[in-house]
Formats: sequence, structure tokens, C-alpha cells
Amino acid sequence: MPRPTVRVFACLALLLAAGCKPAANKPTEETAPVTAPAAKASAAAITDIDWNLTGLGEQVHPLGAGGKQVTLRLDATMHRAAGFGGCNRYSGSYSLRGDSLSFGAVMATRMACADGMELEAAWHKALERVVTYSATESTLTLNAAEGPVASFRK
Repeated sequence: MPRPTVRVFACLALLLAAGCKPAANKPTEETAPVTAPAAKASAAAITDIDWNLTGLGEQVHPLGAGGKQVTLRLDATMHRAAGFGGCNRYSGSYSLRGDSLSFGAVMATRMACADGMELEAAWHKALERVVTYSATESTLTLNAAEGPVASFRK
């Protein structure tokens, strides 16, 4: 009769040979899909696109320093959000799952501008509140728990 350590090693060898796959009828966190196929399609529809701010709270078509629009780009590869915030360039992480969207801490350059600083502060605060999004082929709306906080166009 083989010793217990030999059995353990034999079992480990079998698991490694089988690719350490869990049972097919028991999905695990690693094997379960993160998003539904439809959610992946909509996520792909908002990433890697340059979005221009058309509304922030009650402000319609707010412009920052130099008459520039606030921008947003969600980089799908790096999972980074970046753009022009009204005075400075900004960047931060984001998490996208289905129609859920949230942003991590935002880093920004530190220029002072005669115009655009208030818009930039409001934009960064809005990013902290985002929990979901909705999109069409040419528009993106970021929503907080209480409703829309920012709208964009391609």
C-alpha cells in the first residue's frame, strides 16, 4: 500500500495534468463571466473614445480655460480615465462592469487658470459620485445615485 505522501503527490500530479480546472457545473469567481455579453458590447462602445462634456449638473456646455471643453477618455487597456478638466489635464483609474462605472482618485497637473478652476473642481467632485452610465452611439451620460451628473458627446 502506498504511503500517504505518495498519494498526495499523485493527486497533485493529476490536478496539474488536468489543468487544475474546477468542476464544469460549479462556476467559481474565476470562471464566472464578469459581465454579460450585452454589457461587454456597451462597455466597448464607451471606451477608447474622446468624449466632450456637454452638461455638468445644471451647466449646459460649460467651457474651461481657453474656451476648451472638459474631455474624458476611458482607456480600455490601462483602465485609466484621462482628459482635460477645465484648467489642467487629469488622470485616474476607473472600474466598468455592465452599466456600473466608478472612478478612483484623480490626479491632475497643478496649473492655475483665470478661467476653468471652478468647472474643474465641480468635474472632479462629479467623478467621485458616478455609479452608473448610459450611452447611445454618440452620447454618454454619467449618473450618481440621485440621477445624471454629466453628459458628453463624441
